[in-house]
Order: sequence, then C-alpha cells, then structure tokens
Amino acid sequence: MEFALWASPARPWPETLAHARWARDRGFAQLWFADHLMPHRPDDAPDDGELHECWTTLAGVGALVPDLDLVSMVSPTTWHHPVLLLKRAVEVDHLSGGRAVLGLGAGWQVNEHAAYGLDLGSAKVRVDRFAEAIEIISRLRTEERVDVAGEHFTLMSAPLSPKPIGSLPLVVGTSGPRMPA
Repeated sequence: MEFALWASPARPWPETLAHARWARDRGFAQLWFADHLMPHRPDDAPDDGELHECWTTLAGVGALVPDLDLVSMVSPTTWHHPVLLLKRAVEVDHLSGGRAVLGLGAGWQVNEHAAYGLDLGSAKVRVDRFAEAIEIISRLRTEERVDVAGEHFTLMSAPLSPKPIGSLPLVVGTSGPRMPA
C-alpha cells in the first residue's frame, strides 16, 4: 500500500516544502497539490484567501525533494490550454527526474471562473472540451506531430519537444454520469 500527502495550497512555501520532506522521510509515494486560483466558497463569491500556484509549487518540490511523485489535483481544462499545460507538466517531469503526474479535470469552481472572466460553460461544454484536451495531451506525449480540428482546440502539425522523460501518467478527475463513460 502506498500513501500520498495532499498538501494544502493555502500554506506558505516553507510549510509546503517541510510537509513534502516529512512525507518523503516517512515513505510516502506522492505529493498531491490542488490546481485552483482561489479558495472555494459555498456561495460562489470571490475569496481573498491565499492559494499558491500548483505547477510552480510542484516544480519547486520536485527540484528539492527526491522520491515523491508530483501530482496536480486536478488541472482544469477550462483555463489551462492543453498544450501549455502539457509543457508545464513535462518541465516538472524533467526537473524532478521523471516524477510528474498530470491530473486533469473539466473545471467546476464557479467563483474562480466568474472572478477572472473565465468561461466555465455548461456541463456538456466542459466535458466536450475536457475530452478534446485529453486527446491532445495523450497524443502529444508520444507522437511527433499532432493535428486536431476540434470544437474547442485546433492544432496543425503541432510538435511537443522535449518529450517527458518519465511515463507522465494522466489522472482523470471525474464526477457525474457522463464523465466515467
């Protein structure tokens, strides 16, 4: 059995680093870090609470703490373009010696989308965009050039270099009846 630490993005960097080292020293396998722009509120209002950026934090932990896999929990395809997100994940993979895990989600948190003018869209739109993003990310990890003419994303003979040095597994965060299908 393996254990993972879910580090709070509300904690300051020195605490996150200390928690990651604590987890590594006790044999934990992974560090999970939420990818949000602000704390969630049940009333969907903007929240002033501090929240640290996921991929920058994972890069820092990956460079300073060996032996922990680094997992984004989960990066929403509503405001991460799949190519830019994959480039970030590949960079963390390289900085950490192949320990990145790319967690993907369709997006759900109303307050961060509303406050920053990001289109959340209907559930159907989110799931369709999510499916296209997964296809793009999956193909770019292994294929030399990728063409996609989707409803949400278009790629024309798009390369991705460098490729991941680890396997760069994907974790797909889902809920609802259509998502697991």
